[in-house]
Amino acid sequence: MSNPIQTTQTTTIEITMSQEQKEVLENAATIRSLSLSEYLLEVALKL
Repeated sequence: MSNPIQTTQTTTIEITMSQEQKEVLENAATIRSLSLSEYLLEVALKL
């Protein structure tokens, strides 16, 4: 049995926010030892 080739698809999402909002999100991500994109994905999946 052969293994299927897995491909990764990406999508670019642009978010406009103030510098202060960005810093709050970056700090929250850092507290959880996540990158900003990982943190935003986690938050989105919990909605």
